[in-house]
Order: sequence, then C-alpha cells, then structure tokens
Amino acid sequence: MFATRTEQQPMQSNAAGLGYFGPFDGIRGIGMIMVLLAHLSYASFSSFAVAVDMFFVISGFLITTLLLEEHDRSARIDMGNFFWRRAFRLFPMLYATLIATVLGAWASGHRDLLDRAVNDAASAAFYVYHVVHPVGIEIETSRFPEHRPLIQLWSLSVEEHFYLIAAFMTLFVVRRNLAKPLIGLFLGGWAFIAVARLTGHVGPRFAWYQRPDSLMIGTALAYVHALLPAQLSESGQRALRAAGAVAVAVLGITILVGTKLVPYRLQRQFSPYDGTSRLTDDWYWGRFGFSIANLCLGILVLTMVRNRDWIVNRFLSLRGFRAIGVRSYCLYLLHVPLAVVLFETFAEINPDTGDFAPSAGLAGGYLVALVVLTEVCHRFIEQPMIAYGKRFVKRRRTRSTATA
Repeated sequence: MFATRTEQQPMQSNAAGLGYFGPFDGIRGIGMIMVLLAHLSYASFSSFAVAVDMFFVISGFLITTLLLEEHDRSARIDMGNFFWRRAFRLFPMLYATLIATVLGAWASGHRDLLDRAVNDAASAAFYVYHVVHPVGIEIETSRFPEHRPLIQLWSLSVEEHFYLIAAFMTLFVVRRNLAKPLIGLFLGGWAFIAVARLTGHVGPRFAWYQRPDSLMIGTALAYVHALLPAQLSESGQRALRAAGAVAVAVLGITILVGTKLVPYRLQRQFSPYDGTSRLTDDWYWGRFGFSIANLCLGILVLTMVRNRDWIVNRFLSLRGFRAIGVRSYCLYLLHVPLAVVLFETFAEINPDTGDFAPSAGLAGGYLVALVVLTEVCHRFIEQPMIAYGKRFVKRRRTRSTATA
C-alpha cells in the first residue's frame, strides 16, 4: 500500500482579537517626542533615534497580527483591500508634505535648499529614500548628519517595502503552517545583524542601520503571540511581567547612555564625528544600542498585549501620550521640513555640534507652527482620508461578496 499525502493544515491563531490597543498610541506618542528631541539636538539625544525601532516593532507586530486575524475570520487575505487601506492611510498626507516642502524651500530663496528639497521629494515619492539617502551615511565621513529637509522619510521607505511583502509572506506562512520556521529565521536574522553592527559592519547601503531587524522582531513576535495559548497560566503571566519589567529597565538604561543626560564618562557617542575616526575605534552606541533596544521592545510589546491591566499599559494609556500618538504620522512628516526651512533661513548652526541654534523666539514659533499645522493636517487631511478609505474598502468588499 502506498501512503497518501495529507494536505498541510493551515495555521490557526490561538490569540484573542487584538482590537484597538491604546498603549500602542502611547508608545507612538513617546516615540514622537524622542524623535523631535533627537532632530532638534542630535548631539544631545542621538540614541533617541531608537524611537524608529519602537515604530518598526509595533508596525511589524500589528500588521502581521491583523493579517492573521483576517485569515482566521475568512480563510483568506484580501490583498487589494490591504493595499487600499495602506494607500488611503499613507499617501495623501505624504504627498501633501512633499509638495509643501518644495514650495517652502522655493519661497525661502535658498537655491541649495530647494535643490535638496526637490531631490528628497523625488526620492520619497517613489519610496526609495532609504537607498538614495540612507540613514547612517554620515558614519562614512565621521561627521554629523547633513540637514536634509525630508531626512526622516528613510524610515517610511523601509516600512513601505515591508508592507509590500507582509501580506504575501503572511499568506504563504499561514497556508503552509510555517510560523515556527519563520520565527527561527527572523531571530537568526536579528542575531546576524546584531553581530554585524557590533563588529563595525554597516551592511549594503547602510542597511543594518536602517533596522530591518526591528521589523523582523515585530513580525516574529506576532507569530509567537498567535502560537501561545489564548490564556497563559498564572505562573506564565508572572514570568512574562517579570521579563517585561527587566526589558523596560534595560531599554531605559540603553537609551540613556546614548544621551547627554548621563555623566560624560558613562555616555556612549552614537558614532564618530571628528572626521577621522572609524566605527571600530570605540564602543559607539550605534554598534550595540539598536540590537539591545529592539529585543527589549519585543519583550515589552508581548508583555503589554498579554497583560492588558499591566501598570506599563496604564502609563502608556495616559491621554497626552495617546493624543500625540494618534497624530504621530502627521508630526513625523512635518517636523523636519518645517524646522529645516525655518532654521536654515533664520537661524545659525552650531559649528561644534552641527545642530541648529535658533533664538528662543524662533524655536517657540516653530513649535507653535508645528502644533497648528499638525492639527490642521490631522483633522482635514489624515482623518477624512482614513474614513474615506474605510468606506471605499467596505464598498469593495460588499461588491466582491455580491459577485461571489
């Protein structure tokens, strides 16, 4: 007799539906504050760049979890609806920012600024900014980062490439029940990148400093969450909360040693800035900081979603943090071009740190303008387009069901 080949059973998630999870908005809010500080004073807060890892870990976890939930509900993933939702969520505010940045640079009368703005906008419009102007490229010259009007958009380019493969990867993994091998593969990828950065390697086009490992951690975490029992035992919950508490402490210490908030002897400079040193000449923060931070963030996120009443969740759910988090996409897009256009036109640059040195009045005016512009864009561009996108996807789903 010949053995018959049994069809591979698709993966089934054990996790309860995630729903709206306010602490994620709180993390985004804190992350956005860190991004603002890092860009306003890079020399003082360079390790606050880890905020992007916060966004990436949450994004990898959330997108994968939502796709797994969709497959559990309908035994399929509607690729069209997934990409339409992303388009309505991301494109309107992005392209409005690109146009406004070029117009602002033109109005400033600075030809060099206009040239940089046009170049940045073209790179960002096609989501290749991370290739054309990769983050960390200043390591090559051992200098401070260049003031580019859309420099923050490298991360959106990286994230968009993740979106392009996330839906197809999830469908492939679920149908072939390959969650455990994928977890192992991504944890191995994290370890490889961690060792590469630690030994002074930056990767092709500085890829290891663009933190694909944070997206890997978030994605692997979503599968771990799905494979764990729906309800952990009491001892399991206690162990997870203990791990989460340790992760919070290690994450905080790791971030602090990369800032000027600690004594000079404890501080680890992000990368060489003297024009001659190499990355391997000292224990620069960038060599180890990201790897420790994104692993801690992974443990933190898993603890948060598995312990809804955890004290950290209550802290992250504070209204102020969530309010900033809900507006974080608009803030992230607007804060750099507004600062570069204003400060290059009206402020000096500190030659020792490479930071802008605006007057108190100009800095205050910038913050007021940023808050007002963010609120206007959030209410009249971002929210309406998200709502329209939801209606569009709902109509599309209804037509698809009727046709079937």
